[in-house]
Amino acid sequence: MKKVLCFSFLFLLFVTISYTYSSFTNRIVGNIVATSNNWSFKVNVENGSVENDYYKVPITNSSGQVNITINTSQSNNRAEYTIELTGYNLPSDIAYYKDSNYTNVIDNNIYKGIINKNTGKTITIYYKSSSAINGYLYIKVKGNVYTKELAMMKNIYGSIIGNYESKIKSLVFTGDMSNKPETCTDAKKCWDISYDSNQDVKVYAYLIGTCLYIASENIIAAPIDSSYLFGYSKLESIEFNDYFDTSKVTLMNHMFSYCSTITSLDLSGFNTSQVTNMGSMFYKCSSLTSLDLSSFDTSKVTKMASMFEMCSSLTELNLSNFDTSKVTTMNHMFGQCEQLENLELGTFSTISTYDFNYMFQYCYKVRTTITISTSTIITNSEIYMFTSAATDSNALVTINYTSAASSVVDKIMKYVSSNSNVVKGKQL
Repeated sequence: MKKVLCFSFLFLLFVTISYTYSSFTNRIVGNIVATSNNWSFKVNVENGSVENDYYKVPITNSSGQVNITINTSQSNNRAEYTIELTGYNLPSDIAYYKDSNYTNVIDNNIYKGIINKNTGKTITIYYKSSSAINGYLYIKVKGNVYTKELAMMKNIYGSIIGNYESKIKSLVFTGDMSNKPETCTDAKKCWDISYDSNQDVKVYAYLIGTCLYIASENIIAAPIDSSYLFGYSKLESIEFNDYFDTSKVTLMNHMFSYCSTITSLDLSGFNTSQVTNMGSMFYKCSSLTSLDLSSFDTSKVTKMASMFEMCSSLTELNLSNFDTSKVTTMNHMFGQCEQLENLELGTFSTISTYDFNYMFQYCYKVRTTITISTSTIITNSEIYMFTSAATDSNALVTINYTSAASSVVDKIMKYVSSNSNVVKGKQL
Protein backbone atom coordinates (compact mmCIF):
# COMPACT_ATOMS: atom_id res chain seq x y z
CA MET A 1 0.00 0.00 0.00
CA LYS A 2 2.87 2.36 0.79
CA LYS A 3 4.35 1.78 -2.67
CA VAL A 4 1.01 2.58 -4.31
CA LEU A 5 0.65 5.79 -2.32
CA CYS A 6 4.21 6.79 -3.11
CA PHE A 7 3.64 6.23 -6.85
CA SER A 8 0.42 8.27 -6.80
CA PHE A 9 2.20 11.14 -5.04
CA LEU A 10 5.09 11.11 -7.52
CA PHE A 11 2.72 11.00 -10.49
CA LEU A 12 0.75 13.98 -9.23
CA LEU A 13 3.99 15.81 -8.58
CA PHE A 14 4.89 15.64 -12.26
CA VAL A 15 1.47 16.70 -13.52
CA THR A 16 0.73 20.19 -14.89
CA ILE A 17 -2.70 21.19 -16.14
CA SER A 18 -3.95 24.20 -18.02
CA TYR A 19 -7.57 23.98 -16.87
CA THR A 20 -9.19 22.93 -13.62
CA TYR A 21 -11.28 19.84 -13.22
CA SER A 22 -13.18 18.11 -10.48
CA SER A 23 -11.09 15.04 -9.67
CA PHE A 24 -7.86 13.41 -10.70
CA THR A 25 -5.73 10.36 -10.09
CA ASN A 26 -4.08 9.22 -13.28
CA ARG A 27 -7.18 10.02 -15.31
CA ILE A 28 -7.51 13.08 -17.51
CA VAL A 29 -10.84 14.90 -17.80
CA GLY A 30 -12.10 17.62 -20.14
CA ASN A 31 -10.24 20.28 -22.09
CA ILE A 32 -6.88 19.96 -20.44
CA VAL A 33 -3.22 19.51 -21.13
CA ALA A 34 -1.72 17.04 -18.70
CA THR A 35 1.91 15.99 -18.69
CA SER A 36 4.00 13.64 -16.63
CA ASN A 37 7.51 12.35 -17.03
CA ASN A 38 6.36 9.83 -19.66
CA TRP A 39 2.94 10.92 -20.85
CA SER A 40 1.33 13.91 -22.51
CA PHE A 41 -2.38 13.83 -23.39
CA LYS A 42 -4.04 16.84 -25.02
CA VAL A 43 -7.64 17.40 -26.08
CA ASN A 44 -9.34 20.05 -28.16
CA VAL A 45 -12.94 20.27 -29.37
CA GLU A 46 -13.61 22.33 -32.48
CA ASN A 47 -15.97 25.27 -31.80
CA GLY A 48 -16.28 24.28 -28.15
CA SER A 49 -15.97 26.46 -25.07
CA VAL A 50 -14.67 25.19 -21.75
CA GLU A 51 -17.03 24.94 -18.81
CA ASN A 52 -15.74 23.17 -15.71
CA ASP A 53 -14.55 19.75 -16.87
CA TYR A 54 -16.34 19.57 -20.24
CA TYR A 55 -16.70 21.28 -23.60
CA LYS A 56 -19.92 23.10 -24.44
CA VAL A 57 -20.73 23.05 -28.16
CA PRO A 58 -23.79 24.73 -29.70
CA ILE A 59 -25.48 22.46 -32.26
CA THR A 60 -28.32 23.22 -34.67
CA ASN A 61 -30.23 21.77 -37.64
CA SER A 62 -31.46 18.19 -37.50
CA SER A 63 -28.02 16.65 -38.06
CA GLY A 64 -24.37 17.58 -38.08
CA GLN A 65 -20.95 16.71 -36.73
CA VAL A 66 -18.39 17.73 -34.09
CA ASN A 67 -14.63 17.18 -34.32
CA ILE A 68 -12.58 16.21 -31.28
CA THR A 69 -8.80 16.22 -31.53
CA ILE A 70 -6.69 14.07 -29.21
CA ASN A 71 -2.91 14.35 -29.18
CA THR A 72 -0.28 12.28 -27.40
CA SER A 73 2.81 14.07 -28.67
CA GLN A 74 5.90 13.55 -26.53
CA SER A 75 4.33 10.48 -24.95
CA ASN A 76 6.05 7.16 -24.35
CA ASN A 77 2.77 5.34 -23.86
CA ARG A 78 -0.50 4.67 -25.61
CA ALA A 79 -3.54 6.26 -24.04
CA GLU A 80 -7.08 5.01 -23.53
CA TYR A 81 -9.70 7.65 -24.07
CA THR A 82 -13.42 7.89 -23.36
CA ILE A 83 -15.71 10.55 -24.85
CA GLU A 84 -18.92 11.07 -22.88
CA LEU A 85 -21.80 12.88 -24.62
CA THR A 86 -24.63 14.65 -22.82
CA GLY A 87 -26.54 17.82 -23.61
CA TYR A 88 -28.94 20.61 -22.83
CA ASN A 89 -32.21 21.41 -24.62
CA LEU A 90 -31.73 18.58 -27.10
CA PRO A 91 -34.50 16.45 -28.68
CA SER A 92 -35.22 13.21 -26.86
CA ASP A 93 -34.54 11.14 -29.97
CA ILE A 94 -31.12 12.62 -30.76
CA ALA A 95 -28.56 9.90 -31.42
CA TYR A 96 -24.80 9.93 -31.96
CA TYR A 97 -22.92 7.98 -34.60
CA LYS A 98 -19.40 7.08 -35.69
CA ASP A 99 -20.13 7.48 -39.41
CA SER A 100 -21.64 10.03 -41.75
CA ASN A 101 -24.22 7.50 -42.96
CA TYR A 102 -25.71 7.38 -39.45
CA THR A 103 -25.53 3.60 -39.24
CA ASN A 104 -22.88 2.93 -36.57
CA VAL A 105 -24.52 4.23 -33.40
CA ILE A 106 -22.48 5.16 -30.32
CA ASP A 107 -23.85 2.94 -27.55
CA ASN A 108 -24.92 4.70 -24.34
CA ASN A 109 -23.50 7.93 -25.77
CA ILE A 110 -19.99 6.84 -24.80
CA TYR A 111 -17.24 6.58 -27.43
CA LYS A 112 -14.14 4.62 -26.42
CA GLY A 113 -10.82 4.18 -28.14
CA ILE A 114 -7.06 3.90 -27.86
CA ILE A 115 -4.50 6.24 -29.36
CA ASN A 116 -0.86 5.39 -29.97
CA LYS A 117 2.02 7.35 -28.48
CA ASN A 118 3.25 10.45 -30.35
CA THR A 119 0.07 10.57 -32.39
CA GLY A 120 -2.58 13.12 -33.27
CA LYS A 121 -6.07 11.90 -34.08
CA THR A 122 -9.35 13.64 -34.91
CA ILE A 123 -12.53 11.83 -33.92
CA THR A 124 -15.70 12.97 -35.65
CA ILE A 125 -18.99 12.53 -33.79
CA TYR A 126 -22.11 12.67 -35.99
CA TYR A 127 -25.50 13.52 -34.51
CA LYS A 128 -29.02 13.27 -35.90
CA SER A 129 -32.60 13.87 -34.79
CA SER A 130 -36.02 13.69 -36.44
CA SER A 131 -36.71 17.26 -35.32
CA ALA A 132 -34.89 20.58 -35.31
CA ILE A 133 -31.98 20.96 -32.88
CA ASN A 134 -31.18 24.16 -31.04
CA GLY A 135 -29.22 23.33 -27.91
CA TYR A 136 -25.84 22.41 -26.52
CA LEU A 137 -23.77 19.24 -26.67
CA TYR A 138 -21.60 18.62 -23.60
CA ILE A 139 -18.43 16.67 -24.31
CA LYS A 140 -16.24 15.23 -21.57
CA VAL A 141 -13.01 13.46 -22.52
CA LYS A 142 -11.15 11.15 -20.17
CA GLY A 143 -7.84 9.46 -20.77
CA ASN A 144 -5.24 7.37 -19.03
CA VAL A 145 -2.10 5.40 -19.81
CA TYR A 146 -2.66 2.07 -21.55
CA THR A 147 -0.23 -0.49 -20.15
CA LYS A 148 -1.59 -3.89 -21.23
CA GLU A 149 0.49 -6.28 -23.33
CA LEU A 150 -0.37 -6.80 -26.98
CA ALA A 151 -2.36 -9.85 -28.07
CA MET A 152 -0.97 -11.14 -31.37
CA MET A 153 -3.19 -12.57 -34.08
CA LYS A 154 -2.20 -14.93 -36.84
CA ASN A 155 -2.52 -14.17 -40.53
CA ILE A 156 -6.09 -15.08 -41.49
CA TYR A 157 -5.64 -14.71 -45.26
CA GLY A 158 -6.89 -17.85 -46.95
CA SER A 159 -8.31 -19.43 -43.80
CA ILE A 160 -11.13 -17.00 -42.97
CA ILE A 161 -11.15 -14.08 -45.41
CA GLY A 162 -10.53 -16.49 -48.28
CA ASN A 163 -13.19 -18.99 -47.24
CA TYR A 164 -15.84 -16.33 -46.60
CA GLU A 165 -14.73 -13.84 -49.25
CA SER A 166 -18.18 -13.25 -50.73
CA LYS A 167 -19.87 -12.82 -47.33
CA ILE A 168 -17.52 -10.42 -45.51
CA LYS A 169 -18.24 -6.77 -46.37
CA SER A 170 -16.77 -5.05 -43.31
CA LEU A 171 -14.06 -5.78 -40.78
CA VAL A 172 -13.90 -4.26 -37.27
CA PHE A 173 -11.10 -4.48 -34.70
CA THR A 174 -12.51 -4.14 -31.20
CA GLY A 175 -12.09 -4.79 -27.50
CA ASP A 176 -15.83 -5.23 -27.04
CA MET A 177 -16.71 -8.93 -27.16
CA SER A 178 -20.29 -8.62 -25.93
CA ASN A 179 -21.61 -9.96 -29.25
CA LYS A 180 -19.10 -12.83 -29.47
CA PRO A 181 -20.61 -16.36 -29.40
CA GLU A 182 -20.08 -18.04 -26.04
CA THR A 183 -18.16 -20.86 -27.67
CA CYS A 184 -16.18 -20.65 -30.90
CA THR A 185 -16.84 -23.26 -33.57
CA ASP A 186 -16.97 -23.34 -37.36
CA ALA A 187 -20.72 -23.79 -37.15
CA LYS A 188 -21.03 -20.54 -35.20
CA LYS A 189 -18.54 -18.83 -37.50
CA CYS A 190 -16.25 -18.05 -34.60
CA TRP A 191 -12.53 -18.89 -34.43
CA ASP A 192 -9.58 -18.55 -32.08
CA ILE A 193 -6.99 -16.77 -34.24
CA SER A 194 -4.36 -16.27 -31.54
CA TYR A 195 -0.84 -16.35 -32.98
CA ASP A 196 0.26 -18.78 -30.27
CA SER A 197 -2.25 -21.27 -28.93
CA ASN A 198 -0.67 -20.91 -25.50
CA GLN A 199 -0.73 -17.12 -25.28
CA ASP A 200 -2.51 -15.75 -22.22
CA VAL A 201 -4.72 -13.21 -24.00
CA LYS A 202 -6.65 -14.71 -26.89
CA VAL A 203 -7.69 -13.12 -30.17
CA TYR A 204 -10.96 -14.16 -31.80
CA ALA A 205 -12.56 -13.69 -35.19
CA TYR A 206 -16.30 -14.06 -35.56
CA LEU A 207 -18.71 -13.33 -38.37
CA ILE A 208 -22.07 -11.70 -37.66
CA GLY A 209 -24.08 -10.93 -40.78
CA THR A 210 -21.56 -9.46 -43.21
CA CYS A 211 -19.23 -8.03 -40.55
CA LEU A 212 -16.12 -9.86 -39.39
CA TYR A 213 -15.04 -8.84 -35.89
CA ILE A 214 -11.44 -9.27 -34.73
CA ALA A 215 -11.61 -8.99 -30.96
CA SER A 216 -9.47 -9.30 -27.88
CA GLU A 217 -9.26 -7.96 -24.33
CA ASN A 218 -5.98 -6.22 -25.25
CA ILE A 219 -4.81 -4.31 -28.31
CA ILE A 220 -4.33 -6.73 -31.20
CA ALA A 221 -0.86 -7.08 -32.70
CA ALA A 222 -0.67 -7.80 -36.40
CA PRO A 223 1.40 -10.86 -37.36
CA ILE A 224 5.05 -10.26 -38.28
CA ASP A 225 4.23 -11.54 -41.76
CA SER A 226 1.12 -9.55 -42.68
CA SER A 227 1.44 -10.14 -46.41
CA TYR A 228 -1.96 -10.62 -48.09
CA LEU A 229 -3.62 -10.11 -44.67
CA PHE A 230 -6.69 -8.32 -46.09
CA GLY A 231 -6.02 -9.14 -49.74
CA TYR A 232 -8.34 -10.68 -52.33
CA SER A 233 -11.42 -9.71 -50.32
CA LYS A 234 -14.77 -8.07 -51.00
CA LEU A 235 -14.32 -5.75 -48.04
CA GLU A 236 -15.98 -2.36 -48.31
CA SER A 237 -14.63 -0.99 -45.03
CA ILE A 238 -12.06 -1.70 -42.33
CA GLU A 239 -12.29 -0.07 -38.89
CA PHE A 240 -8.98 -0.33 -37.03
CA ASN A 241 -10.22 1.82 -34.12
CA ASP A 242 -6.65 2.25 -32.81
CA TYR A 243 -6.96 -1.37 -31.72
CA PHE A 244 -4.59 -2.81 -34.32
CA ASP A 245 -0.84 -2.57 -33.65
CA THR A 246 1.61 -3.04 -36.53
CA SER A 247 4.84 -2.26 -34.67
CA LYS A 248 6.16 -5.83 -35.05
CA VAL A 249 5.32 -6.26 -38.75
CA THR A 250 8.14 -6.68 -41.25
CA LEU A 251 6.17 -7.80 -44.33
CA MET A 252 3.25 -5.78 -45.71
CA ASN A 253 3.52 -6.84 -49.33
CA HIS A 254 0.07 -7.40 -50.90
CA MET A 255 -1.52 -6.46 -47.56
CA PHE A 256 -4.53 -4.83 -49.28
CA SER A 257 -4.04 -6.11 -52.81
CA TYR A 258 -7.21 -6.73 -54.82
CA CYS A 259 -9.33 -4.90 -52.22
CA SER A 260 -11.18 -3.45 -55.17
CA THR A 261 -14.32 -2.41 -53.25
CA ILE A 262 -12.68 -0.28 -50.53
CA THR A 263 -12.96 3.48 -51.16
CA SER A 264 -10.97 4.76 -48.17
CA LEU A 265 -8.53 3.49 -45.56
CA ASP A 266 -7.54 5.16 -42.30
CA LEU A 267 -3.97 4.00 -41.71
CA SER A 268 -3.02 6.85 -39.39
CA GLY A 269 -2.38 4.40 -36.55
CA PHE A 270 0.00 2.20 -38.53
CA ASN A 271 3.54 1.83 -37.18
CA THR A 272 5.68 0.72 -40.14
CA SER A 273 9.12 1.27 -38.59
CA GLN A 274 10.11 -2.41 -38.96
CA VAL A 275 8.63 -3.05 -42.41
CA THR A 276 11.01 -4.09 -45.19
CA ASN A 277 8.60 -5.05 -47.99
CA MET A 278 5.66 -2.94 -49.22
CA GLY A 279 5.55 -4.39 -52.71
CA SER A 280 2.01 -4.50 -54.18
CA MET A 281 0.65 -3.30 -50.85
CA PHE A 282 -2.31 -1.51 -52.48
CA TYR A 283 -2.24 -3.33 -55.81
CA LYS A 284 -5.55 -3.07 -57.67
CA CYS A 285 -7.35 -1.11 -54.93
CA SER A 286 -9.25 0.30 -57.87
CA SER A 287 -11.99 2.07 -55.86
CA LEU A 288 -9.62 3.78 -53.43
CA THR A 289 -10.08 7.52 -53.84
CA SER A 290 -7.82 8.83 -51.06
CA LEU A 291 -4.89 7.54 -49.07
CA ASP A 292 -3.11 9.35 -46.24
CA LEU A 293 0.29 7.78 -45.61
CA SER A 294 1.81 10.70 -43.70
CA SER A 295 2.44 8.52 -40.65
CA PHE A 296 4.39 5.86 -42.56
CA ASP A 297 8.02 5.19 -41.61
CA THR A 298 9.66 3.60 -44.65
CA SER A 299 13.28 3.84 -43.53
CA LYS A 300 13.76 0.04 -43.66
CA VAL A 301 11.72 -0.68 -46.77
CA THR A 302 13.62 -2.22 -49.70
CA LYS A 303 10.75 -3.16 -52.04
CA MET A 304 7.99 -0.90 -53.39
CA ALA A 305 7.36 -2.55 -56.74
CA SER A 306 3.68 -2.26 -57.81
CA MET A 307 2.86 -0.63 -54.47
CA PHE A 308 0.06 1.51 -55.95
CA GLU A 309 -0.34 -0.19 -59.32
CA MET A 310 -3.87 -0.09 -60.71
CA CYS A 311 -5.16 2.26 -58.00
CA SER A 312 -7.11 3.72 -60.87
CA SER A 313 -9.35 6.03 -58.80
CA LEU A 314 -6.61 7.84 -56.88
CA THR A 315 -6.33 11.48 -57.93
CA GLU A 316 -3.62 12.61 -55.52
CA LEU A 317 -0.92 11.05 -53.39
CA ASN A 318 1.54 12.66 -51.02
CA LEU A 319 4.68 10.63 -50.35
CA SER A 320 6.86 13.57 -49.32
CA ASN A 321 7.57 11.91 -45.96
CA PHE A 322 8.77 8.64 -47.53
CA ASP A 323 12.37 7.60 -46.87
CA THR A 324 13.22 5.50 -49.93
CA SER A 325 16.99 5.45 -49.49
CA LYS A 326 17.03 1.63 -49.21
CA VAL A 327 14.41 0.85 -51.85
CA THR A 328 15.81 -1.26 -54.70
CA THR A 329 12.69 -1.94 -56.77
CA MET A 330 10.14 0.66 -57.89
CA ASN A 331 8.99 -1.05 -61.08
CA HIS A 332 5.27 -0.56 -61.80
CA MET A 333 5.01 1.44 -58.56
CA PHE A 334 2.36 3.85 -59.94
CA GLY A 335 1.50 1.88 -63.07
CA GLN A 336 -2.04 2.37 -64.42
CA CYS A 337 -2.94 5.04 -61.85
CA GLU A 338 -4.94 6.58 -64.64
CA GLN A 339 -6.58 9.37 -62.62
CA LEU A 340 -3.53 10.32 -60.57
CA GLU A 341 -2.82 14.01 -61.08
CA ASN A 342 -0.99 15.39 -58.06
CA LEU A 343 1.92 13.25 -56.90
CA GLU A 344 4.14 14.82 -54.24
CA LEU A 345 7.45 13.00 -53.93
CA GLY A 346 9.47 15.53 -51.92
CA THR A 347 13.00 14.25 -51.34
CA PHE A 348 12.14 10.82 -52.76
CA SER A 349 15.53 9.05 -52.95
CA THR A 350 16.48 6.60 -55.69
CA ILE A 351 20.08 6.09 -54.61
CA SER A 352 19.61 2.32 -54.14
CA THR A 353 17.05 1.73 -56.88
CA TYR A 354 17.97 -0.43 -59.86
CA ASP A 355 14.57 -1.20 -61.38
CA PHE A 356 12.28 1.60 -62.62
CA ASN A 357 10.55 -0.41 -65.34
CA TYR A 358 7.02 0.88 -66.08
CA MET A 359 7.07 2.93 -62.88
CA PHE A 360 4.61 5.50 -64.32
CA GLN A 361 3.06 3.45 -67.11
CA TYR A 362 -0.39 4.80 -68.11
CA CYS A 363 -0.27 7.60 -65.53
CA TYR A 364 -1.80 9.89 -68.14
CA LYS A 365 -2.47 12.91 -65.91
CA VAL A 366 0.40 12.88 -63.45
CA ARG A 367 2.19 16.05 -62.41
CA THR A 368 5.33 15.55 -60.35
CA THR A 369 9.06 16.08 -60.02
CA ILE A 370 11.38 13.18 -59.39
CA THR A 371 15.11 13.15 -58.76
CA ILE A 372 17.11 10.22 -60.11
CA SER A 373 20.27 9.63 -58.11
CA THR A 374 21.12 6.02 -58.88
CA SER A 375 23.96 5.02 -61.17
CA THR A 376 22.79 1.42 -61.49
CA ILE A 377 20.49 -0.15 -64.08
CA ILE A 378 19.41 -3.69 -64.78
CA THR A 379 21.89 -5.30 -67.13
CA ASN A 380 20.61 -5.87 -70.67
CA SER A 381 17.24 -4.38 -69.85
CA GLU A 382 15.66 -1.24 -71.21
CA ILE A 383 14.00 1.17 -68.78
CA TYR A 384 10.45 1.93 -69.87
CA MET A 385 9.81 4.16 -66.89
CA PHE A 386 7.32 6.51 -68.58
CA THR A 387 5.54 4.32 -71.13
CA SER A 388 2.33 6.17 -72.11
CA ALA A 389 2.76 8.44 -69.09
CA ALA A 390 1.96 12.18 -68.74
CA THR A 391 0.20 12.27 -72.10
CA ASP A 392 -2.63 14.52 -70.90
CA SER A 393 -2.28 18.16 -71.97
CA ASN A 394 -2.03 19.31 -68.32
CA ALA A 395 0.40 16.61 -67.22
CA LEU A 396 4.08 17.26 -66.58
CA VAL A 397 6.91 15.18 -65.16
CA THR A 398 10.28 16.77 -64.51
CA ILE A 399 13.31 14.53 -64.04
CA ASN A 400 16.13 16.10 -62.07
CA TYR A 401 19.30 14.10 -61.57
CA THR A 402 22.70 13.88 -59.97
CA SER A 403 25.89 13.65 -62.01
CA ALA A 404 26.21 9.94 -61.19
CA ALA A 405 22.77 9.34 -62.69
CA SER A 406 23.27 11.30 -65.90
CA SER A 407 23.64 8.27 -68.16
CA VAL A 408 20.69 6.51 -66.49
CA VAL A 409 18.44 9.54 -67.12
CA ASP A 410 19.58 9.69 -70.75
CA LYS A 411 18.52 6.08 -71.15
CA ILE A 412 15.17 6.73 -69.46
CA MET A 413 14.51 9.70 -71.75
CA LYS A 414 15.35 7.60 -74.78
CA TYR A 415 12.31 5.44 -74.17
CA VAL A 416 9.81 8.10 -73.15
CA SER A 417 6.66 7.97 -75.27
CA SER A 418 6.72 10.56 -78.03
CA ASN A 419 3.52 12.26 -76.84
CA SER A 420 4.51 12.36 -73.16
CA ASN A 421 5.06 15.59 -71.26
CA VAL A 422 8.18 14.25 -69.56
CA VAL A 423 11.15 16.60 -69.53
CA LYS A 424 14.75 16.37 -68.43
CA GLY A 425 15.26 18.85 -65.63
CA LYS A 426 18.47 20.03 -64.04
CA GLN A 427 21.54 18.38 -62.63
CA LEU A 428 21.68 18.76 -58.86
